[in-house]
Amino acid sequence: MNVLKAQKPEKPQNTVFGIQLSPIIPNNLLENNEVVVDHDTTVFQLGQKPGISFGMEIRSSFSNWLALQYGINLMKRNYTLDVEHNDSLINGNLGLLCYEIPVSGLVYARITKWLYMNAAFGISFSFYPSDVFIHEMLYAQRQSWVQPALKMNVGFEIRTENSGAFYLGASYDRMFFNLYKMYAQQPDGAIGEHIKFMEKGSYFSVNFKYFFPIIKD
Repeated sequence: MNVLKAQKPEKPQNTVFGIQLSPIIPNNLLENNEVVVDHDTTVFQLGQKPGISFGMEIRSSFSNWLALQYGINLMKRNYTLDVEHNDSLINGNLGLLCYEIPVSGLVYARITKWLYMNAAFGISFSFYPSDVFIHEMLYAQRQSWVQPALKMNVGFEIRTENSGAFYLGASYDRMFFNLYKMYAQQPDGAIGEHIKFMEKGSYFSVNFKYFFPIIKD
C-alpha cells in the first residue's frame, strides 16, 4: 500500500543581504514634473533628466509569503534649466544628491520552483544635505532636510540554492511635499521672491537587485 506523505512547506529565507542599482526615469505620466515660469520677457523651464540610485538592502522574511525590506541608498537626481530672455537662450544642469532610507512590506507569490513574483508597499525618507546654486542664475532652497515619499514596487525574482537571488522590477516614488523651492535670477541680475517655482520630483525607476546566498552550516 502506498502512503502519500504531505509535502513540507518551504522554509522562509530568514534574513538576506543584497545590493541594488536603480536608473531613475523622469515621470510625466502620472504627474507633470516640468515647471515653466513666464516672467516679463524671461521664460524659465525646469525639467527632469535620468538619474541613478544605488545602495544596499536587507530583507527579513516572516513567512513564505511575507517579508520586511529596508536599506540605505545614495541617489543622484538630475535636472535641466533653460532660461530664454529676448533672443538669447541659456542652458544649465542641476544635480541633487541625497541619501534615501526605504522601508517596505513585501508579499511573495511563487510561480515556479525558482521564480517568484513580489509586490512591495511602504515609505522612504530622503535626506538632502544642502541648498544648491546653479550657474549663478538659479538658487534651489530645500523645503526640508528630510523628505518622505510613498514607495510602490513590483517585480520578479529568481532564487538559486548556491548563487543567491536575482531581481528585476520597477518602482514608483510619490513625494508628499515639494523638494526644492527654486528662485530664478533674471539675466539682468535681479532676483526676488516673485520669481519662484516648486519642484515635487516624483519618479519611476527600474530596479536591479542581487541578494547574496545564505551560508549554511
